Amino acid sequence: GKGVRLQKYKDGGVLDLKTFTIAAGLTWQDSADRTFTKSREELAEWIGARAAAGRMVPKGFPRTGKFG
Repeated sequence: GKGVRLQKYKDGGVLDLKTFTIAAGLTWQDSADRTFTKSREELAEWIGARAAAGRMVPKGFPRTGKFG
């Protein structure tokens, strides 16, 4: 196939990408080596329909914009 476009940018591009199962939740570490895990319920605000507007990153997400 042709693949899937995740997002379209006028300038720049994707900084980082992480795949995960919704059952396990989304996990990342910050610069202080603290581990954050967000469950499906906590991620509900970021689960959107196609072509929906984005949201600001969750509290505790690294300022670098990368999962680590």
